[in-house]
Amino acid sequence: MSKKLPAVPYLIWMVVFILLPLALVVYFALTDSSGNFTVANISAVAQYVPVILNSIWLAAISTAICLVIGYPLAYLISRMDGNHQRTMVMLIMLPMWMSFLLR
Repeated sequence: MSKKLPAVPYLIWMVVFILLPLALVVYFALTDSSGNFTVANISAVAQYVPVILNSIWLAAISTAICLVIGYPLAYLISRMDGNHQRTMVMLIMLPMWMSFLLR
């Protein structure tokens, strides 16, 4: 029993942040605004195919740009000495903290 105990927080996290939102998406996909069962929402997905494909295309472009910039930069940082390495990592992480710092 004690070996299963460390898995409990992960299971709670998974239920709250993965399974519950997924169940809500399925529920809202299969019901109308008054809560009655319908498949009209699913049949309407065909109208949004161009938007979905455009989103996937933009995601692929963004991923490619991040890979082209990120991998060489990570390689260069890994070859720097300790002090310069810490400075570069701080400079890269700083924009990610801006929202938190401005609050």
